Amino acid sequence: MGITIAVDLDDTLADIAPALYSEFRLLGVPEPDPSRWHFGDPQRMQSACRRLAESGWRGCKLVAGALEVIQGWYLDGHRIVIVTSRPEEQEEPTRAWLEWQALKVRHGDWHGWADLHLIGDACKVRHCQAEKAVVLVEDRASTALRAHEEGLGTVLLDQPWNQLADLPRAMGWRGVDGVQGRVAELLSARRIA
Repeated sequence: MGITIAVDLDDTLADIAPALYSEFRLLGVPEPDPSRWHFGDPQRMQSACRRLAESGWRGCKLVAGALEVIQGWYLDGHRIVIVTSRPEEQEEPTRAWLEWQALKVRHGDWHGWADLHLIGDACKVRHCQAEKAVVLVEDRASTALRAHEEGLGTVLLDQPWNQLADLPRAMGWRGVDGVQGRVAELLSARRIA
């Protein structure tokens, strides 16, 4: 029997940074420092995200290697939960984008490889715990650290903005697959002991 693996969407599964930078340029906002991933004014960030959602997130690409790893996890019997802080009103464009990327998402009676959870401002760690996730793959250091502190196996997808976090780190999705396995083994050993 497999485990539940939670996967963050933005900049873990979907490479949205280049599309956001493009939207910021259109809005006349200077490009942020990628090592900080801080956009300043939250209203500008919401405006840029709204424009991307209206376009169906078409300017975004799937992070290299993600599709193959997630499909492999599914075929190995694991449950995949894609969890995002995007608001519920972005469900249809998000779902359409994922399917456009060939990532099969469950919907109603239709079976796919993954469940999609848009949680808005809710706590991602608490949501993952409620879904009985054993591992969270995440790019945001603060969320990954909280997940780790709460006992959730955590894999930090390496990004310029999370360099200071001391957690199991993967250098791209090929690395996520191996790190996820080691984290799951450690958690299983901890539960048995």
